[in-house]
Amino acid sequence: MRWDGIVVAALVAAVALGAMAQGPPAVELELEHPDGTPVAWDRWIRSHGPVAMVVWASWAPRSERVLRELPGLAEAAGEKGLSLVLVAVQEPAAESRKALGSIPVTWFHDGRGSVLKRFRVVSVPSIVILDGSDGVVDRLEATVEALRSWERR
Repeated sequence: MRWDGIVVAALVAAVALGAMAQGPPAVELELEHPDGTPVAWDRWIRSHGPVAMVVWASWAPRSERVLRELPGLAEAAGEKGLSLVLVAVQEPAAESRKALGSIPVTWFHDGRGSVLKRFRVVSVPSIVILDGSDGVVDRLEATVEALRSWERR
């Protein structure tokens, strides 16, 4: 009887450790195109990756500077073999459309901040470098200089 309890406890511990090794479940991204239609992120990242994702919000400090630097960010991303996408986080879609409606860069809206959670972004604006399968490669300050000086590891 005692051995049965030990075996069960060992099995429970092994299952728990296996679950912990896999990490927390991925946060589902809730992105929208500027027109409000949902973005199929997994398909998008596979066809456009690797990506330099600018995580941005109109309420964040330095947000205007990042918008002024978008052409330079797009150029720097291209030089590094990256696609550039901007994701507006945690603000009403109307605010994002007002601020971003005419920018020459692909952008998506993330009203609930799922990008922040999924990619563990702690500073807005910032850049998250993603590989073609949605894995985080690096995190950078949202500047042309930071992106130009970035080196693949």
